[in-house]
Amino acid sequence: LLLFIFFAGSVVISYVWGAHSTPTAAFLFLLVYGIWVLACPVTEEEYYRYFHRVAFLVSLICILGAVQYFAQFVVKSDLIFSWRGLVPGSFLLEHNVLNELSYGSGHYKSNGVFLMEPSSLSGLAGRELLLVVLLLKDVRYIIPLALGMAFALSGQGIVFALLFASIPLIFFLGSKVRPADSRSFVGPILLVLVVVIAVGGVLSIFGDYFLGRAGEYAHPKSSAYARYITPFLVFEDHVIKSPGAFFLGYGPGSFDALTANRTVAHETGWIKIFLELGLLGVVSFCAFFLYCVFSCTRSWYIAVAMLFHYLLLDSPVLSPQFTFLAYAMFVLPVCAVNPNGKPPEGKPSLK
Repeated sequence: LLLFIFFAGSVVISYVWGAHSTPTAAFLFLLVYGIWVLACPVTEEEYYRYFHRVAFLVSLICILGAVQYFAQFVVKSDLIFSWRGLVPGSFLLEHNVLNELSYGSGHYKSNGVFLMEPSSLSGLAGRELLLVVLLLKDVRYIIPLALGMAFALSGQGIVFALLFASIPLIFFLGSKVRPADSRSFVGPILLVLVVVIAVGGVLSIFGDYFLGRAGEYAHPKSSAYARYITPFLVFEDHVIKSPGAFFLGYGPGSFDALTANRTVAHETGWIKIFLELGLLGVVSFCAFFLYCVFSCTRSWYIAVAMLFHYLLLDSPVLSPQFTFLAYAMFVLPVCAVNPNGKPPEGKPSLK
């Protein structure tokens, strides 16, 4: 609560200070992150049950994404990827759901049916993979999550998994092997073989595509350039323009007005907060975010990884559906330690 008050104070100060502030954006900052103060105390058994349900649902969406990708070669209909025509447009939360592999190819990346765009599926699978490896320590979810990242054909989840989940995954699989028992090698080896075959198959088919995506950072009209290069240009143009802009920003909601003249201006999380709330807003937001995630996961590693994804790889800062998804995934349940300090049978202890 104290950290939220610190963050809310930075929003109010920037709102009063900024010349381009809008009350709607200020209200959204206070509303969507005010909810994060609320947590649900649970026992360890309830805690793991909750995260298993989340992992199951995300895995199901990832499997649907893989099925969705191959279904387009059998059923020639955009309804596989978008519900436009079935649901009135005013009720849909869709963005870039018909995302082609290449212009005019007619072949789309998977979005898991229920998500806004392929990068949403990829990022969701990547975040869940880290939670599965470090919290649940359950190998059953690894393959479906890998399928979701593979057929979304988006770098967001893959980059996150390589940076934060790959090394814990290696140690996790290694811990499953007991040198005295040769049978313990079978499961991890089979899992590794399946993953290697799946990744190798995807790369053999889509290798040229991923290499092409890697070169997009130099193209001013590409998604990669908009997401990762443009924010630094906006930072140079506006944030370091004056001490007031650097420390207090231009006010909530000012991003669109200040970047209206740019051909591409992507509201990646960190630049939106820095431009609108200044350094004070960035520091207060990061402190609040990290403590919220740590309170749930009891892992600073997970907290830092999720903050990295939230601010640098994605852009959900004021998207209510994504802020609530993050809240539900790694903020809501807070475990109350059992009196005897022992975890449920077969479960790792949060201690």
